[in-house]
Amino acid sequence: MFEKFGREKTEQEEARETILTSIFKVEIEQNKSLDELIQSGNLIKADQRITEENFPNSEQNQSFNAKIKGADRDSSLEDMNYDLDKEGLRSATVYELLEFLPQCPEIVEQLYALGSILEEENNRKLCVKISKKGSQYSLSLEQLGHGITREGKMYYYTPWPATFLTIQKS
Repeated sequence: MFEKFGREKTEQEEARETILTSIFKVEIEQNKSLDELIQSGNLIKADQRITEENFPNSEQNQSFNAKIKGADRDSSLEDMNYDLDKEGLRSATVYELLEFLPQCPEIVEQLYALGSILEEENNRKLCVKISKKGSQYSLSLEQLGHGITREGKMYYYTPWPATFLTIQKS
């Protein structure tokens, strides 16, 4: 793509391309609670609403293959999940995001876990996001954009530009 505009990719653009085409094997030695994962994550702060009550872990954590997906345009959650499913992927949860972090810290600048969405009053939906601040990380909730279809149905769309942690389905 860059060649057609008469310039070569920068080092940063090449690194991003490498990250977006890589598969990361995440080994889990022991199941941890959400509180334990937050405590061990080198986090400078974590949103107080990110709790096991709001984000129950329905599965036993297992080792998994992760892939980072980029979005350069907004996409509805339904469309994104449909596209991921066609690729044999699903959105990561907050648990998987926090397991991924210590094993691949150099990769994480900002990642969303769309498998962990908090629904609040007034039809607000918030997704889990981890952001790097210096050498530490912040775990927060970011409101998803929303709109109304012509049929009057509410839909939600992903933030962009953004990167999302996804998990290969077994």
